[in-house]
Amino acid sequence: MSVQNFYTIIISFCLLLNMIVVITNKTPSYIKSFIPFLIISLVLEILTYKMILKGLPTTNVYNFSSVLEICFYLWILINVNENRRVKKIIFISEIIYPIICFADIYFYQKFNGFHTITYALGCFLIILFSIIFFYQLFAKPKAIVLTKEPAFWICTALLLFYSVTFPMFVFVNFMKDFPPIIANNLQYLIIVLNVFLYLLFSIAFLCRIKIKKS
Repeated sequence: MSVQNFYTIIISFCLLLNMIVVITNKTPSYIKSFIPFLIISLVLEILTYKMILKGLPTTNVYNFSSVLEICFYLWILINVNENRRVKKIIFISEIIYPIICFADIYFYQKFNGFHTITYALGCFLIILFSIIFFYQLFAKPKAIVLTKEPAFWICTALLLFYSVTFPMFVFVNFMKDFPPIIANNLQYLIIVLNVFLYLLFSIAFLCRIKIKKS
């Protein structure tokens, strides 16, 4: 099974699960927003798979999808954070970040390769604001049942995923040529991380379901 086929399956499963939960249960608006995001992600994965079959370069598609991914997760972090000042900082970051990315892609890299530097910056932003979320969560005076808190699972997924990918892409920026064995290992690592990412997203979708006792 190719990487693209694997991502298509796991995204489709997560999307189907999200749609079922949204239809059958009352869910927060940021959970509902995963539906269009996952649909776009699924379309882009199918597009890249067809481009690979035709021998076409897919770098620009991945550049676009990675910027969209970071911006979407920043928007999620705006919704799950309660502090107004933090919300404002994340909002400003969400506006500035894509501008920096597209300036890097269009003018500096000129479509030559993946935007590793600005993607690493996006990873850092996600990590930073996720940590702030956890600080606010555990600083609350009242106890919260974390297993029933979708924001907890989502931010756990983001923190886990980007805490690993951030140093990885920082490492990539300092290497000109990759040995094939390192490139393959990094690809497998990203696959494993995506499994955990979407698994935790699925838990976030399911944790608010109320099971009726007979």
